[in-house]
Amino acid sequence: MGVIHLHEKYEKQILTQYTHESFIAGKVSKEYSFDGVRGIIITTPVTVPLNDYKRSGLQRYGNTTELGDRTQALQMRQDKGFSVSIDKGNQSDQQYIKQAGRMMKLQQAEQVVPMIDKYALSEFANNAGQVKAVTAPSKANIVNQLFDMETAFTNSLIPLGDRYLYIGGTIYNHIRMSPEFLGVDALAKDDLTRGVVGMIAGFKAVVIPDSYMPANAHYIGCHKRSVIQPTKIHDAKIHTDAPGISGALLEGRYYFDAFVLGERANGVYVATDASKKTANPTIAIASNEATITGTGVVMYTIDGSDPRYSKDAQIYTTKVKSLPQGAVVKAVAKENDKFASDVVTQVNP
Repeated sequence: MGVIHLHEKYEKQILTQYTHESFIAGKVSKEYSFDGVRGIIITTPVTVPLNDYKRSGLQRYGNTTELGDRTQALQMRQDKGFSVSIDKGNQSDQQYIKQAGRMMKLQQAEQVVPMIDKYALSEFANNAGQVKAVTAPSKANIVNQLFDMETAFTNSLIPLGDRYLYIGGTIYNHIRMSPEFLGVDALAKDDLTRGVVGMIAGFKAVVIPDSYMPANAHYIGCHKRSVIQPTKIHDAKIHTDAPGISGALLEGRYYFDAFVLGERANGVYVATDASKKTANPTIAIASNEATITGTGVVMYTIDGSDPRYSKDAQIYTTKVKSLPQGAVVKAVAKENDKFASDVVTQVNP
């Protein structure tokens, strides 16, 4: 129960915390809808490589292969709520400073928005398609690191534009003090209300509080179309003299989640210390059987899909038997307090 302070006199100006609108809103894809369902399955067709065309005989275009697909299953997991009362007697004794409408906005600004933003950033970081081990960022190396991230995006064919860099205030200070990158403050002043401070290495830099950055992450790069943040319920209600309460009852419910889209996962990049990235597993294939060795939980697939996102991924517990010829085995390892390893691949000859 909250403490009610009944003083002799209250100042009519109520003191609130500083708040900020969402740092994530408007920077994620809106392509997929969860309307009417708890989960969705995203299907991606699997294209085939080209063959040499033969000018005589049958199958001149090459062997016909049925177009396959990969699937990713996404299910809503976060369902949060709050309920708080403003007793009519307490309200009277406190000079009516707690107006229900203002308190509802305050609850959303101080509790709801930060929680949803922090959760989304954590999901983006922990499910990033590219996990890069770097030395601790400093003013001497941060710019080079960010340009390395830009190169990684370019090599992964991530589209230009709509690239966002989420950096904490401490890292941003390193950038501003770097002799290689001066004057960032002069850029994109019209976007400051949304946390964007300028363009850095082709990314729109979004400065967030250090406390918003997920554990062990130095910074996060995201392409807008690589991440989604569905919200099914964003409900806030004010009840006057609800049953059992003399006064106002404020209630809110938020049904939401955040995901990295597997087929576009290389558009999400997180930088961390080498000690916080799980070591790569190993795959050994012999006699149509695969033995996988790794630390933490090891996930694998045998159809060539990425085990970090595939609906068909399995937890490795024992040797994988009866592999068909040409089976593409992929595996990834993840320890509890670390980011995932790289995905390793072996093909059954």
